[in-house]
Parts: sequence; C-alpha cells; structure tokens
Amino acid sequence: MAEFTLSPGLKIRIPGIPTASRHGENCHMKRIRKKKTSLPQGDVLLPPGRRLQGVFLRILIVGLCTLVGAAWLIHQGPMPVIRITTPLPEPAPFWYMVLAFPVLGFLLADLLDLYREQGIGPLTLELAFQVALIVSLSSARLGARIPVSGHSLLISYFIFRRLLLRRTSRRQSVFELWLAGGILGAVAYPKLAWWSDSVTLITGIAVGSLLAAVSRWFGRAGRPT
Repeated sequence: MAEFTLSPGLKIRIPGIPTASRHGENCHMKRIRKKKTSLPQGDVLLPPGRRLQGVFLRILIVGLCTLVGAAWLIHQGPMPVIRITTPLPEPAPFWYMVLAFPVLGFLLADLLDLYREQGIGPLTLELAFQVALIVSLSSARLGARIPVSGHSLLISYFIFRRLLLRRTSRRQSVFELWLAGGILGAVAYPKLAWWSDSVTLITGIAVGSLLAAVSRWFGRAGRPT
C-alpha cells in the first residue's frame, strides 16, 4: 500500500502499490553512489593511448637502464665475489651483476610515473631519496664491503614496496612482481649454493623490507587529500 501526503493533515493511501522504506531508498542510493565513485584498487583510469604510452615508456627506461648498467660493468671489468665481508679469488658472473639493473629500471620508471602524476611532491622526493640510498648502499657493498647484498636489497625493496603501496595497474604489477621474484631467485641461488653467503642475502632482504615499510608509512602520511 502506497501512502502520499498532500498536506500536513491529509494523507492518501492507495492499495496495491508497495511502499519503499526510507532505509531501502538510502541503501539503494548508497549503492549507486558507490558504483559511481569507487575505483578498483591499484588500477589507474587513463585513456588507452596514454596508458599504452606509459607502458612503452617503462619498457624504454628498463631497457636503457639495463644497457647502461651492462656497459658500466664491461668498463669496470670483473669484480670479485664478496662472501659477507671477505673477497673470494673468483669473479662474480657477468649475468649475476647485470640482474640488478632491470629492477633499478622498474624503480626509475615508478619515479617518473610519480613525477608525471604529482610533480616534485613529497612522494616523488621520498622515492628519489630511497633509490639514491639503495644505490649508495649497493656501492658501499663493493667499496667498503658492508655485509648487505646490494642485489637482494634492491630487489626486495621493489617487491615489498609494490606489494604494500599498490599504485600501478594490477596486470602490470603482477608481471613485474613475478619478474622481480624470478630475479631474486636467480640471485639467491649462487649466493646459497656456490658462495655459502646467506648472511648478506638475508640482511639485504631485511633492510629492503624495512625501507619499503617506511615508504608505505610515508605514502599514507603524504597522500594528497
């Protein structure tokens, strides 16, 4: 039965027409607003052309970073394997050394995405600082022989940061996470099976996860409102 109010003292009831409750109307309106405003987690709604341009730009950055890194390694010549803090009388394989640069390219591409989205904002500066810190610690591993694997530090930071922040599209994130996970496995195998160096592997992963947790905290604190 539907009820209509014509004036403060006059109401008309019409049988056969169901009356929607106010609670039901409110719930229905909330569902409509939610469908209009909610965004899939980790998805960025961009025009197809701009999204495709961003993918090609990421591939270009990763490729250039890998090529520049490989050229730098060739220029430097063979580098000795360092077990914890002791150099071994054998050079590190070239393929092992070059595996760090694709992941560094992922981080540089993330940095460019942040710059294109927010400019020189707090989140952009935070990621730039983290990348510079990781590169510095990795260089200190070669020079000062600190007991932290630069490879596992870099790769674990990228993996944990991607899992904790989820800023990229789901498809892209899954592909890059699987690739980084495979690289981490390729790095861990010779460390454990050939060089018996679990210490620097574990410390690198621990420091990388800690830096990623800092990025998550900073991302929540510096998120624009």
